[in-house]
Amino acid sequence: MAMVLALVGAVLAGTGVSFQQRAANAEDAHAVMDPRLVIRLLRRRTWLLGITVAIAGFVVQASAISSGHLVEVE
Repeated sequence: MAMVLALVGAVLAGTGVSFQQRAANAEDAHAVMDPRLVIRLLRRRTWLLGITVAIAGFVVQASAISSGHLVEVE
């Protein structure tokens, strides 16, 4: 069971980060150092979906670690 949870957690975390990157790449290149970038990203549904899915993945990975051996899960 721990291996399945680890796999699901990794897929969710990777998918979430991918959504976040897609949203960030849609921003202007000159706006990278702009402090308001985070506010603009928080308004993008794709970025919010990405962070939600990534957090879910981290929670599933934590549950995999707690239910199995660390060597198996990692």
